Amino acid sequence: MNLKEWRQDEKAKSITYFSIKRPVCVSKELIGMLKRISEENENKNARLCLHASPDDSLHDMIILEYQNKKCRKPHKHLEKEETLHMIEGKMVSLIFDEKGTLVDKTCLDENNLAYRTSRNQYHVWLPLTNHVIYREIKQGPFKQEDNISPRFDYIDALKRCVDFMDLTCSNPNCKNPCALSKIK
Repeated sequence: MNLKEWRQDEKAKSITYFSIKRPVCVSKELIGMLKRISEENENKNARLCLHASPDDSLHDMIILEYQNKKCRKPHKHLEKEETLHMIEGKMVSLIFDEKGTLVDKTCLDENNLAYRTSRNQYHVWLPLTNHVIYREIKQGPFKQEDNISPRFDYIDALKRCVDFMDLTCSNPNCKNPCALSKIK
């Protein structure tokens, strides 16, 4: 990775680089570099933003997330849709209605490569492998207040949907720790 073509966001909660070059191309070598940077930083979650700034109207990111460092709290966006494209690993997508009833559960992997959610749907992506790498595309700009937490008992809803998974949240970078950090 030519660091002259990327600007690191020191304020981000994960390792984040913004592309400062156009056009930008994502190669296997670039993904390998993202993995190495993450490993050199105690396996922190990392992302490559193909857009130039958090204020851009379209966010296009390559995201590396570890199973034990992924936020497990569902959320929704009133005005934003999201599209995912799996690159490596396996994860489950869960969609809930306003009452916490499961609406959709899809495994994303080499067979189900792309997935799109609608606005105003509670959702969460949970890695099933040690780590996942995926592309996420959604409307910008990024505003933390756009992530709306559910009023339903999301812990109970998650336990019903992924009873095979340890749901304990151990994300040390979480700015809004959820009740999952207290599950034992």
